[in-house]
Amino acid sequence: MHEAYRSLPGTPVGIDPRGAGTMGFDVGDYFSNNPRFGPGAMRPRSPFPIDYEHENGLARNRSYGPDQESWKEEIWRRDNKLACLLNGAIPPYAKYALVHPMKGKDGEYPVDFRHPKTVDTMRVLDNSQLDRIMQAYCLPLDLRPINPSIYGQWIGVICILLCLAVGIANLFHLDIIILFGIICIISGLILIFVEVPLLLRICPTSSTFDTFIRRFTTNYMRAAIYGVMSLIQWLSIIRYATSLIAAAVLLLLAAVCYALAGLKGQGFVGSKTLGGQGVAQMIV
Repeated sequence: MHEAYRSLPGTPVGIDPRGAGTMGFDVGDYFSNNPRFGPGAMRPRSPFPIDYEHENGLARNRSYGPDQESWKEEIWRRDNKLACLLNGAIPPYAKYALVHPMKGKDGEYPVDFRHPKTVDTMRVLDNSQLDRIMQAYCLPLDLRPINPSIYGQWIGVICILLCLAVGIANLFHLDIIILFGIICIISGLILIFVEVPLLLRICPTSSTFDTFIRRFTTNYMRAAIYGVMSLIQWLSIIRYATSLIAAAVLLLLAAVCYALAGLKGQGFVGSKTLGGQGVAQMIV
């Protein structure tokens, strides 16, 4: 039997709801035979103008279809708020705590920061990765901390060429300057392996030499070796001034850069081009 003709309980005043319309009561079309308004065809009315239901914790407009833009914005806000709360709970000196990415204005994670990374991993990102991440978050690049060890390494590369050049040029002196020239050449050869670690994997060097070179992986150790090499070349002017002074100046400048990075508490940044792990072994 059709529901419209099913008997309904009477009211306290003895009125059948289906016949209420004939008695002057406005009951709408709910009990009519119109399929558009028949029982089950009309969803219960809400006291609100637009009925929202929550799906996965997010509001969706059932009356007019999903509101995609506001839905995505709500997801964006929720995810970024959660990441902000988690990142704010990281202790100051934690090394292995996870740093969670936040979504950019386009609702996507940065290409270089799609998944959580440890604090140490964040410190070894190179400059190009940091630039892309900051651009994704619409942050000015001048907010990025400057790591002097980046400049120290490239000055070190120039020192390699200069030490070899002026060292060979001063082998033609017939006095003690020859000794300083030889030391300068040796310094340049050592710096090749210090600044281009890729060569340790290519050249057939001994384990003892490899262990010695790997001592200079921190800013302070690099500042020390550059400082000693510079001091030796400065001592050459005791006899008389030569082109070795140029090597002494650049070696001292590289030592200052590494020392500044160490004093700032920044890790060494090794260029990928030179066989490092980032535009330095670390970027802040």
